[in-house]
Amino acid sequence: MMQGDNFTSLFQKYINKELSEKELEQLQSWLKISPANKKQFVSFLSLYKTEILLATRKQINTDVAWNRIHRRLNQSPRRHNFRVWAAAASILLIIGLSIFIFQQTSFKNDTAKEHSLTALYPNMGDRKAVLTLSDGRTVFLKADDKRMNICEKNGNIVGYNLSNHLIYETSSSAYKVPLYNKIAVPAGSEYTVTLSDGTKVWLNSESTLEYPIVFSSIRNVRLQGEAYFEVTHNPHAPFVVHALEVQVRVLGTKFNVSAYHAEHISVTLVEGKVAVTSPQGTDILIPGNQAQVSSTGKHVIETVNPVIYTSWVTGRFEFNDTPMKDIMAQLALWYNVRIEFASPELKNITFTGAILKSKSLGYALELIQKVSNLDFEKEGEVIVVKEQKN
Repeated sequence: MMQGDNFTSLFQKYINKELSEKELEQLQSWLKISPANKKQFVSFLSLYKTEILLATRKQINTDVAWNRIHRRLNQSPRRHNFRVWAAAASILLIIGLSIFIFQQTSFKNDTAKEHSLTALYPNMGDRKAVLTLSDGRTVFLKADDKRMNICEKNGNIVGYNLSNHLIYETSSSAYKVPLYNKIAVPAGSEYTVTLSDGTKVWLNSESTLEYPIVFSSIRNVRLQGEAYFEVTHNPHAPFVVHALEVQVRVLGTKFNVSAYHAEHISVTLVEGKVAVTSPQGTDILIPGNQAQVSSTGKHVIETVNPVIYTSWVTGRFEFNDTPMKDIMAQLALWYNVRIEFASPELKNITFTGAILKSKSLGYALELIQKVSNLDFEKEGEVIVVKEQKN
């Protein structure tokens, strides 16, 4: 069995890209011994990533972060070193795991297969949308667009599009009759909109937002799909998101609404306070609350880590003991693919880590494959999640 000091040494070489072929084989063999070893390795990566983030915020170099971890390891009695450390790591927020697993030329022998997942699934997410103006004209928006003015039917410029960001700049006195625009984001894409009141909205894949180009005393918008809102505070003009049969009413706050289907609508509050209303009643949320509303209108309020439900806005998906069925649903949307499970029990396997959205689908699947017993096979146009063969 690998001793704690030896593991620490191998891990440091691993993150520094200094592993010899023999040491790489030793680490791989240790990981294959048991799921517990994989969990320990994931925990070690998580703690290291957390230290690096803290170091970055304080403008400290990575050597300082590593030395801090090493001191924490050496402070405990030797026979308890790794167990105590792993327990401490498990309670930390897990972020950015994929950065380490694939940037450090990890597991070269495994990725040298004849057909790696990265080669099989080069799918990448995109940033594009279709804007429908009040007179029915459509404008195609793309991430690489240079500044493009958006003109309404009277010829007035109401805003502009630049680098996957649609921005409205409209005077409230310009229009006496409300004019509505609608932005639709297809599967495999996302887009950002800044509304005329300064509210910023991040739209996820397969999502649609309808809104007036100028707001009145109540700022009403209509959403189908998923969006993250940073609402500009205005005590005289409440902001209301209409998502299927649910309304989310705020004055100024940050929150996420997922309303792809009436069977399951969720509202996750990051900052401020919101009122979630359905035909069955109203609940007031505080930061860290999530309201889940079923098709019957029943409300379930839970305390959650908002980062898990809003990380898609920051360029990565973060998961903390998340069921594989939920993870695959997010990947299917972002990469615009069909994913199915070979057997129902695989849907409940959980995963903790982070997946960078700027990477390919194959990159994401390889990350999950390395720390689970899952495999991914292409059958026609469908990706099938299966159990790894021994």
